[in-house]
This record gives sequence, C-alpha cells and structure tokens, in this order.
Amino acid sequence: MKKTWHLLIPDWSSYDTLWQSERPFALWPIGNQPLISYWMDEAVHQGIEAVTLYTADRPNELRAFLDGGNFWSRPVHVRPIRSDDEAPEDATPVVGLPRANRVPSPIEGEAGLLQQWLRLNREWLDKLQDHTLKIEVKHAAGGWIGPHVRIHPSAKLVPPFWIQGKCEVGAGAQVGPYACIGQNAIIDENASVHRSIVLPGTMVGCNISLEDVAVEGGLLLDSKR
Repeated sequence: MKKTWHLLIPDWSSYDTLWQSERPFALWPIGNQPLISYWMDEAVHQGIEAVTLYTADRPNELRAFLDGGNFWSRPVHVRPIRSDDEAPEDATPVVGLPRANRVPSPIEGEAGLLQQWLRLNREWLDKLQDHTLKIEVKHAAGGWIGPHVRIHPSAKLVPPFWIQGKCEVGAGAQVGPYACIGQNAIIDENASVHRSIVLPGTMVGCNISLEDVAVEGGLLLDSKR
C-alpha cells in the first residue's frame, strides 16, 4: 500500500504584522532551512511516497519552493483551501518540527507567532548532531560554526549556538546560549545575543544586548512586547 502524508499548513498570516514576511510561516527559517524542509526530509526518512499539503496561506509561494518535490525525489502536491477548516480530517497540522510537532499553547497574535518561531529554533539547536549539518562544524566551545567565520579571541561562545558562514564576532561579544546567527552577520564588540535569531546580513552594533528577539537589518522583533 502506498504510504502518503496529508499535511495542513496553518494560516497564521494575520499574526505576521511585525515582520510582514513575504513567506508563510512554513517557509520561515528554522536554523539552516525552512520549517517545511524538515517535514520533507522526514518523509524521505520514513519512506513516504507522496505528500499533499493543504493551505490557505500563499499556496503559490509554497508550491514554488517545493517544486513538486523534485529535490526530495517524490511527488508533492499543494492544494489551496479557503480556510484551515476545509482541510481533510486526517491532515496533520504542521506547527513544529516533525518529531516534536506541537505548540505549548494556541498561537495568539504577533507575540505568540514570534515565540513559536524562537521556540522552534531552540528545539533545533538542542537536537543538532554532526550528521544533520553539511557545512558547519563543531566548535571547541560546544556549538557550531560555518566556514570563514571570524571570532575575536576575547569573544565568549556559550552553547548551544549556530553561526553560519562568513560571520564576524567582535571583541568582548557573547553569542549564546540559544543563538542562531545567519550568514554574513556581524556581532560587534561587547554585543550579546541570547535566545535570539539574527537573520543573514544583519549587524548587531556595539554594546547591544539581544534576548528573546529576532532581528533582520534594522528591524527588531521582540516576542515579549
């Protein structure tokens, strides 16, 4: 019998009033790839032969990213629906990572969506192992760093952390615990990043302290406010 998955991509677009991302939550980065990619990887691992996703939130963006499942060598179909209630009863809501698919409490408003995003990145860091990364390597401090990362000798790295390639960590800065730093980011001297996401190409200036936030360029998303 053919093994198939039916997945529901929840429509949380009304909560994205701060970042105003062009992508649905399923395409937001969790560590080094979008959330939906972990589900596709798990489908391969479990030998799922076909996947159907139901979504009312920008199905065209999701369809373009998945490209029919070509990257994962199995058919993937995106079915537009008008609301989450129209998804089949057997469709599994994609609210977290495949083996920890949960939300501690219902998503409510901008803060709830950001808190779930930060939570998923922390869960991803907790589960990182050598075989799950292709580029980054284990650092002596216990976290993970990519190629061409420059870290000042006086900087402090507190695991778990993940620093993508071509980043710079300045003198006296602290990265971690639970910091995800995207490619080409700069953590300037005496800055600190705890339990936060720094998206690619972002500079965290001197003496700035980030905790429970996500930053992209000049935009700071604070889950507590």
